[in-house]
Amino acid sequence: MIDHAEYAKAGRLAVAAASIVCREVQNSLDDVRSITKDDKSPVTVADYASQAVIAMMLKQQLGEFVMVAEEASTFLRDEDNAMILSATVAAAKEVWDDANGDDLLDAIDLGAGDTSHNKFWTLDPIDGTKGFLRNQQYAIALGFIENGTPTIGVMGCPNLPIDMSMPLDERDQHGCLYYAIQGEGVWESRADDGKAESIRITRLDHDSSEEISVCASVEKAHSNVSDTDRILEWIEEQGLGQA
Repeated sequence: MIDHAEYAKAGRLAVAAASIVCREVQNSLDDVRSITKDDKSPVTVADYASQAVIAMMLKQQLGEFVMVAEEASTFLRDEDNAMILSATVAAAKEVWDDANGDDLLDAIDLGAGDTSHNKFWTLDPIDGTKGFLRNQQYAIALGFIENGTPTIGVMGCPNLPIDMSMPLDERDQHGCLYYAIQGEGVWESRADDGKAESIRITRLDHDSSEEISVCASVEKAHSNVSDTDRILEWIEEQGLGQA
């Protein structure tokens, strides 16, 4: 029997650690580029370091586990990419003091799990490549799947403020982290400290007379404006809100 609270705690600690690593890489974009001679290498380094750190911490806290993640170590094992491997190890050391190349590569490959398992973690180590490279918003997304159903979700947003009245185009000092357990609720805390106090989020009562706030991706290719407009028209027709 899975202890969902313990699994959520493990996921939260892992994503918070990865958030620290990714922030550090983002703080030194130009330095990483100068070392690797590749404009896009910072997000590559952060992707691999994030996945390695999360895998390492889940193993440390839960023992054996199955994870299906985005990256494999093949690229970093190529001698031609030794500089990127070195930069990735350096990034991971922000939270993994004794990280080395071999251990990091092995940790990355813990993400090569099989979805035929009834229970497994799934990870996108950096969701939002363009936002990351622009020094703006991105997310670290971790979920736990049981028999085809997500039962735990953890999302780290290293640059997003908890206070939504703050500007979203600036990097927040702490970021925010959300985690949820199916049937139990959603919590919010800082992204840079996996042990920080968390606050349970409650849904606001809906007033159909209030104007609806519409959110869309900043990337045009990720949004369908005409579909959004049709949905808003339907909402108004049903008396569910004012667009």
